[in-house]
Amino acid sequence: MGRRSFARLLSALLVNALLLITLISCSGNNFEISEDGTPVIPQSEDDKTVVMTIADYEITYDVYRYFFLKFKEQYDQEDNSVWTDPEIGKEITAAHAETVLDAVKGIVAIQKLGEKAGFSMESDVIKNAVVSGVNELFAASGYNVSEYIRTLEDEYLNDHAFRYITAVNEIESRAFLLSGEKGIINLDEDAVMASIMNDDEFACVKQIFVRKDDDGDDTAERSKADELMARIDRGESFETVFKSYNDDKDQKNLADGYYFTRRQYLEEFEEAAFALEVGEISRVVETEIGFSIIKRLPKDESYISRHYSDLKDAYALSKFYDEEDIVKEKLQAPVFGEAYSLIKVTNIK
Repeated sequence: MGRRSFARLLSALLVNALLLITLISCSGNNFEISEDGTPVIPQSEDDKTVVMTIADYEITYDVYRYFFLKFKEQYDQEDNSVWTDPEIGKEITAAHAETVLDAVKGIVAIQKLGEKAGFSMESDVIKNAVVSGVNELFAASGYNVSEYIRTLEDEYLNDHAFRYITAVNEIESRAFLLSGEKGIINLDEDAVMASIMNDDEFACVKQIFVRKDDDGDDTAERSKADELMARIDRGESFETVFKSYNDDKDQKNLADGYYFTRRQYLEEFEEAAFALEVGEISRVVETEIGFSIIKRLPKDESYISRHYSDLKDAYALSKFYDEEDIVKEKLQAPVFGEAYSLIKVTNIK
């Protein structure tokens, strides 16, 4: 969904009883603290504006704005000129709009799937999870409303949007945990094993990996990956090159390789891995974290037997995401509010 979850910054803390009755000042305004220990921050009239409705789920401006700006950041890398560029401006604007809409449809699909598992925004367990999430972020902000608001603003959020997205994340997590029991996915052992043994669904690979530095210049890393690829092209075995250089320290001592299904790793890596035949070696594959040379390996039934539980978990998560996509594809077309056509990269803040 392109979302960035809020890590649990602190362990659960008891809220000081005094905070429950204290008013905290923020920019000249007083914000009340509710009995659950969270700040009461009213949603503005603009943020209440319904941008679109999908399957009776209303998406308000502040929630839409979060996805709009998060993906804008990814598309333009803080270079606003791309949106008006005569060559790519229209293309990137259309792609951005499609990505944002897909993300919004995704949160609706999660809620609909959650209903199958018995969860909604109004479920007590979901409400409690939201309070817990807000309390943790509030505690990490020193119980200072100004700092809490600033922290949210840094992520293009306000209090309402944060609560909404936290609730959706919790619905997704809980629906997944009950997905087998509720018949959302099939966890029958025969179905799981059939998937694990299917080369289109599960792969086993090793990789020679060159990690990118954080300096933004990947020239040296690309050159190193090309050098390693050239050694293989000249006849050195994959194993020899694998043992001589590898930034994937965990895998260097992993004789069995990685077993994985779709949606577990970065898209470029997965596409390259699943395109290989067993025994085949890829060319250099670039991802956001580095450069990989991948070799696809045959599956080992003894490994599968020893690690069946982990592989089953990977299968379950992949199938759950597949189900989300199925629900999303079946959603009715959005009904756009008047505000939708007014929101542009040039005026949204």
